Amino acid sequence: MQISYETFWTDYPHLVSLLMPPLQPGDGASEEEILAAENRLGIRLPPLLREFYARTSRREDINATHNRLIRLDAIEAPVDGRLIFYVENQGVTDFGIDLSTEIDDPLLWSRSDALGVEWGILYDRLSMFLCFMLLEQVCQGVLPCTGGEGHGTTATYNSATAGWEHISAGWIHGAVKCGAAVIFFEPNNEGGRSAIWAGCTDIEDAKMLEKTLEVGFGEWPFDWIDPETSTALPKSTPTIFERLKGIFRAKKDK
Repeated sequence: MQISYETFWTDYPHLVSLLMPPLQPGDGASEEEILAAENRLGIRLPPLLREFYARTSRREDINATHNRLIRLDAIEAPVDGRLIFYVENQGVTDFGIDLSTEIDDPLLWSRSDALGVEWGILYDRLSMFLCFMLLEQVCQGVLPCTGGEGHGTTATYNSATAGWEHISAGWIHGAVKCGAAVIFFEPNNEGGRSAIWAGCTDIEDAKMLEKTLEVGFGEWPFDWIDPETSTALPKSTPTIFERLKGIFRAKKDK
């Protein structure tokens, strides 16, 4: 599946329907609510984000199970030229778009003050971020069986999810079928460890993913708190946060 702005409102509702109740009229904000937010902020939301609010913003399963879409009446003025519209579940990471460019499907930026990570490009397109955020919500609480701590190679991931629908954004990959989803983070160096999150409704799928990709269902993929920094840290090494910090540094150095 090639996610793009042109096909987003065909592909995204399809993904939703495979994993949770399908989108329905009334699932999003009204035109009046969107206009009120735009007038208050003195901006015009990019078309894709505007329509995302219009179609999904009242759906807590899509937008508030784990990480959170900020309500229109709670969005604050842009910071460093970037509009923050999504936040990580522990408040560690902010996700935003750059309003200085008029693009239908803009770059997705991320920052973490708690981890000392400045703004960096996380996804090349907002559309891809929204799809992977959907999968993350699914793998972190929407479906009855959720788990993390999985590990495997690209080959074992491809084998375990053969016949599923796939999306990719660089080193992050997703696989979906009816009632199940997997997110696969490639290792960042030879000999490094991958990370895998999964969610499913069928116990047989859970058993298969546990056996092939070492997914630990019923286990949270993070140690909750680092006592010195008071921030949540992944168990795997290198950590996902370290991986993100490395990418941001590399982009900043260019």
